[in-house]
Amino acid sequence: MKHHGLFLCIAMLLLCSAEARAQLSLSIQMDPNPSPYIADWRSNPNTIRFIVNNPTPGEVAVRFSGYIEGTQRGRVAETNVDAAVPPVMIPPGSSSYNAVDVYLIDEGVVQYRGQSAAETRRSGRLPEDDFRLCVQLVAYDVPHDIRSPLACTSFGIRLLQAPALIAPANTSQVTADPAFQWTTVPMGRGKFARYRLTLIELDPGQENVSNAMRTNLPLVVREGQSVPVYQYRASDPPLEKGHRYAWQVEAYDEEQRYSFRDDGRSEIWSFTYDPPVPPGFRQQFSEKDKGASTVSPNINVTPNLVFAKMTRFRGTLKATWYKTRIPAPRSIVMPKSGKNVKPGTTQTPQSTPPVQAQQGVQAQQGVQAQQGVQAQQLQQVALAAGVFDMKEDRAMGGIHLKLYRRHRTVPQSAFYPYQSGGTLYESETLVATTSTKPDGTFEFTFFGDDSTGRILENAEILCGSKEFQATVHGDLYRYYQIEVSDVHLCSPSDEFKVQPGETFDAGTLYGLVRSYIADIEVRHAWGEDSYVLSGMNVSVIRGSRPFDVPSNEGPLDPHEPTGLNKMGFGDAEFIARTETDMQGACSIPFLAKNAGAGDSYQVMVTSSEESERYYHGTIRNFDFGFFMDEVDEAGKSLTFDRATFNEAYEPGAMRATVRVDVIPKRPRISGTLHRFDNPGEPLPNTNVLLYRKQV
Repeated sequence: MKHHGLFLCIAMLLLCSAEARAQLSLSIQMDPNPSPYIADWRSNPNTIRFIVNNPTPGEVAVRFSGYIEGTQRGRVAETNVDAAVPPVMIPPGSSSYNAVDVYLIDEGVVQYRGQSAAETRRSGRLPEDDFRLCVQLVAYDVPHDIRSPLACTSFGIRLLQAPALIAPANTSQVTADPAFQWTTVPMGRGKFARYRLTLIELDPGQENVSNAMRTNLPLVVREGQSVPVYQYRASDPPLEKGHRYAWQVEAYDEEQRYSFRDDGRSEIWSFTYDPPVPPGFRQQFSEKDKGASTVSPNINVTPNLVFAKMTRFRGTLKATWYKTRIPAPRSIVMPKSGKNVKPGTTQTPQSTPPVQAQQGVQAQQGVQAQQGVQAQQLQQVALAAGVFDMKEDRAMGGIHLKLYRRHRTVPQSAFYPYQSGGTLYESETLVATTSTKPDGTFEFTFFGDDSTGRILENAEILCGSKEFQATVHGDLYRYYQIEVSDVHLCSPSDEFKVQPGETFDAGTLYGLVRSYIADIEVRHAWGEDSYVLSGMNVSVIRGSRPFDVPSNEGPLDPHEPTGLNKMGFGDAEFIARTETDMQGACSIPFLAKNAGAGDSYQVMVTSSEESERYYHGTIRNFDFGFFMDEVDEAGKSLTFDRATFNEAYEPGAMRATVRVDVIPKRPRISGTLHRFDNPGEPLPNTNVLLYRKQV
């Protein structure tokens, strides 16, 4: 029994020792499709982010130790745990780092392994495979005791797909100057390939278009395209009626960092140019030129033929801090009584009989009246809260936008893609990209060849594939939707019906700012004493503002420049000023979520001039990005932001606690001196000495 008890004691000690060594926790957030070049991971810090939680009261010196292994290639890289790099000091609480912050990919830290080691070392590029990155924290000093469990995440390195041609269709007849369109090739977050379009003329009887593309002289070469569409111009060489042409698109990376399948070259498609002859012109044919045509030589003009399917989609983007400011999202389907649906207000009005038109007007008036009541109620609520006129919405320039073509079933199915009648309908397709102008306006120009709105009615629709399948009997809708690429703004969820060749104005769209409220707690800190401090001045400073954060953040309006700003150094400014309440706390709203290490706020706490307290002024940084498993300074888990659209983001749920400890300055001791034998009798004009003693 004694031996058994001794064994249990030893086991408990070992468990406690292991727990003490593995006292930190680590989680990894990584782009699932990063650049294959390790150097790009340095220049783009958001490729990898580490969230470290230190529950201890002091800093811990660690190294980040890890490896990369592939499904096919095994381990391809690992860290040298004895590399000459500084220690990473992990402070108490939760901290966020990127790969550069922790010296994970510094020179001499990464060691390449396996059959592809020599090629990877020479090119700096990981081979194509499905990989797993695993990292753990170890003690900085030898023997490098483990300080956290192993954390892993998956990512893939793939050769990028070559663009796929869309229009004009292969072997088709083109009746006007063509608009060439192909699919986009994304190369990472917000980055797309450039394109090179080549057009050749096929000789009579030349059927091998691949050989023709290699041997025939190009008729048109357009390089540096950033959008996947090219409208044939009047300045381009004229196309001849009855002649055949072939075209190909090549995707490439200007920085030569990314590699593509088939060297980025698409298939080669051909078409026949066959525009109609305008009235008043006569065609001249001969057996030699059969299939070709010319315009009568007595008229020296070239017909101006317009390709009518270029679609334009425009609007204005504004950023707002208030969810209540955003109108109800427009939808291509609007529910009515019962289970049926009808087209929404974004569709083009159709001619209707008088009775139907009158009913439509009445229904529209009813909807407008209801919306007016709702808007009035929202306004009353906002006015009651005292914030309705506090901040105006701001037009946002330089914001990257993506236009998607999407499908949706009614009743709605969560499984996709959709199939009906042998036709496959993808859930979404990226159609075009653009950026907003300084006034917030934008325009997408693209080749639209698909009608939108309800495209199937009362149909059997197979949704999903393999084990995730469902069958819906109902309608299928096609629509356009805009997504905002920038990290500080949510996307409008409005759905739009835009037909080919139409110029559509979406009006004003709103992107909700990804914001949070900072609950700042101020406490006296001196030795073992700690208590809340009321009446302390609290200011928040924004050091540098990313371009996609509205300039009216924070509750202070207008902002106030800092001393450095006044001296011409930087553009830091005060965006909030307040003081702590009786609980030593205050709340600062309208703070944009942080997206990187250089995106942070400073909080400054000072004593009030009227206060009897004297404390050293304290200034420190704080930042919260609401990543997965992130906690605030009170140890509370923060809401993980997975929202893409406005409706899914709840600003009120985004709160973070910031704790500031202030140290007393010129501390004072005061009191009243009384006689020992007569406590009720004070002693005026008596010298009092204060001694400091150490034991």
